[in-house]
Amino acid sequence: MLFLASDVGVFYLENVSEGSDTTWERFGDFPLVIASDMKINNTTQQLIVATYGRGVWRADLGCYFDNSVLSISSDTVWSKNMTVNQVVEVNGNSTLTINSSTIKFSPDAKIIVYPGSQLIINNAKLTNSCGEQWQGIIILGNTELSQTEENQGVLEIKNGSVIENSFTGVWVGNPSNVYGEDNGGIVRIDGATFRNNRKSITFTQYHNFGFNNPLFIINNVSYIHNSTFEYNDYRPLSSVDLNYVEGINISNTTFKNLTPKKAVYSCTGISSNNAKFICSSNNFENLFQGIVMNGQNNRAYVRNCSFKNNCDDIMDSQKEGNNFFSLYNNIFEVDDYYYDNLSSIKWAFIYLYNSKATISGNHFLYNGNANRGYQVRGRGVWATNSDITIKPFCSNPL
Repeated sequence: MLFLASDVGVFYLENVSEGSDTTWERFGDFPLVIASDMKINNTTQQLIVATYGRGVWRADLGCYFDNSVLSISSDTVWSKNMTVNQVVEVNGNSTLTINSSTIKFSPDAKIIVYPGSQLIINNAKLTNSCGEQWQGIIILGNTELSQTEENQGVLEIKNGSVIENSFTGVWVGNPSNVYGEDNGGIVRIDGATFRNNRKSITFTQYHNFGFNNPLFIINNVSYIHNSTFEYNDYRPLSSVDLNYVEGINISNTTFKNLTPKKAVYSCTGISSNNAKFICSSNNFENLFQGIVMNGQNNRAYVRNCSFKNNCDDIMDSQKEGNNFFSLYNNIFEVDDYYYDNLSSIKWAFIYLYNSKATISGNHFLYNGNANRGYQVRGRGVWATNSDITIKPFCSNPL
C-alpha cells in the first residue's frame, strides 16, 4: 500500500505491483487541506499526518495487510499495545514474549512458531483489528521427532491472557497438510480465556514416543488447565478439537455459551477424532454438545465434571463405534427452560452407539417441571449395541 500526501488530504494506492490498478482512493477522515508531512507508527499501526492549519491527525491502518513477513529470529519482547498487519514468523530457536498488552491483528495476519522456537503470551490479549476474524497462531513441529522443546514449536498462554475473534485461535501442526511432517508442537495453557473463536484450539495428528522408538507411544505433553472457552452471541464449531493424539490433559476448565436461549447447533466443548484424552473437573454449560466422539478408537476419561443445560452432554456420533468411555463422579443436569428453537431438545445425557463404557458414581438431575415433556425427553444413558458397565451411582432420573 502506498500513501500520498496531497493539497486536498491523503490518498492511497492498494497495490503498487506492476500491471495493477492505479486508482487512488481517499484515506481516512483527514481534512481536505494540505497534508504537509506524514509518518507510519509501526508500533501502534497508525498513519500520522501533519496538516496546514488543521493540526496533526492520525488514523488506524485497520485492515491494511503487508505481504512482507516479520521474521523474529532473536529473543524479542512485545509489551506495548500495537496492531499487526502481516505474518509473524518466530524462528531461529528464538522466543517471542508478549507481556501485559493488547495486540490487534488484521484479517490475514497470524503468528507462526517454528520448531525450536517459542511464543509466550503472558497477561496479554490477542484480538482482531477491524471487525473480521484474524487467522490465529500456528505451532509447527516435527512429526518424526519426540515431543521436546528442541524438536517442536512451543506455545505458552498464561496469567489471564485472552485469545479472541480468530478463525482458529491455536492450530497445533500444519493447517495446509494435517497429515504432514510439520505436526507435533507443544501447547501449555494455564489461566487463559478463549472467546468467540470459530475454533479455539485444534490438534492435528501426532504420536509422541519415548526411548527414541516411534513404536513406543506415550502421552502428549500438551495441556489445558484453569481456562475458559466462551461464546457471546456467536456460533463456533468447537472449542478444543483433538485429532489422532494421545493423552491431552484438560482440567479445571469451563466451556460455556453465554447466550443460552440462542440456538447453538455447532457449539461443542471437546471434539475427539480418533484421540485419547483426560477430562477432569471441567464445566460444560449451554452447549449443543459437551463432548462428541468422531471416528473410531477414541478413549475418553471423564471424571468430576459438570454438564449443565447442554443438548447432548456426551455424544458418540459414529455408528462404527469401538470407542471407550470411563465416566466417573460427574454431574449431568438440566434446568426447566428451553431454547428459542424447540428443535433443541434434550434426548439424553449420554448417547452411546457401539461403544464400551464404564459408568460409576454419576448424578443425573432434572431441575424442573416434569410435565414439560415437549422440551425434555431425556434419558440418563441412551445406549445402542454397546457394552456398558454401570456401577452404583446416585440418580434422579428424568
